[in-house]
Amino acid sequence: MVRIAGSTNIVNKKSISNDCSSTTRNFSGEFPNTAEPDHLKARGLSLAMQSSRAPRAPIGNLAANQFDLSAPITDRNPIEAMEIASIRIVDKLLKKSDLRPGDILLYIKEPDNLLPIDVGIAFGHYLGKKLQPQKNRGEHNIIHAALWTKNPKHAGNTQACGEGEPEVVEAHVGNSKKTHAVIGTAIAKGEYFVYRPKNENLGDWASQIAMVWSSKRNVPYSLGKVVKAGLKSLTEKGSNFNSVANARAEMYMNEAFDANPSWKKEGSFCSHLVIAAYQAAFLNLEQLEEGGSKESSSIESKLSQHTEFNVNASRTTPLNLHHLLQNGDAFEQIGKIKISKSDVLYGSP
Repeated sequence: MVRIAGSTNIVNKKSISNDCSSTTRNFSGEFPNTAEPDHLKARGLSLAMQSSRAPRAPIGNLAANQFDLSAPITDRNPIEAMEIASIRIVDKLLKKSDLRPGDILLYIKEPDNLLPIDVGIAFGHYLGKKLQPQKNRGEHNIIHAALWTKNPKHAGNTQACGEGEPEVVEAHVGNSKKTHAVIGTAIAKGEYFVYRPKNENLGDWASQIAMVWSSKRNVPYSLGKVVKAGLKSLTEKGSNFNSVANARAEMYMNEAFDANPSWKKEGSFCSHLVIAAYQAAFLNLEQLEEGGSKESSSIESKLSQHTEFNVNASRTTPLNLHHLLQNGDAFEQIGKIKISKSDVLYGSP
């Protein structure tokens, strides 16, 4: 379930298997960490981190004269920065065709479409905002996160267990072993905030890593990890980066293109998957840029360049993720998308 080499002007010359039985795949799930995958060469991308592109123009209409917009968001206090960022997404409605690989989708709960676990997550977020407001400034009604993986130039998966790139990869609550797992699937009905990485190459890598990890559907959804992350969010330490987080980030980096990652037995959940994929992508890109230099910086020093990555992925709730995206500098809000029932390609496979 990765992109196939070929002309960038021609949609996939080879089919991409998405067989739910996971007995055969066109992709072995293994890339050498230091090699440039052919599917990226075909798109003319460099693995070395490029200098940041110029910031895109602000999205949406701001409430007139509500804040002083002359200063960068990073220069304002966190509450004001968050409010301004939130205003920017209000009036910008996106379509599926606007989305790009690596976009982070944050699902806002709908009262008429809730699972018991959704109610629990929302309540845990509410408590987190009350007990640790400095670490939980996000929207407590955000209860799920997914990674958009479909490239508009490539063939898409239009039916359950069919061929082509899935629209999203997510840690999915399902009714069977193959669906209660990290899977590639169609985006579900609902409303989502959309965050885009400022570095397109980074987003492309994160989306492909997520597709590899989901390709065999052997990373189960872990309710236990959700509960632990929720309880941790009520404490002062929260999702702070520590030695355990350092070891896990190194593991994600080393197993970025392994369809059978060693950490699969521990399971995953939505926001953990998103951050882990981005940590793996960012660390691999940084490593390639250093080119094996003896003065290679530590994992912690690399991740500390961006607030969004310098966390314990397995202890980061959807609320924490929203907080990080609001206050970091590696992503920007580009709007929101509303998926109606008619927009859904197929039900959960």
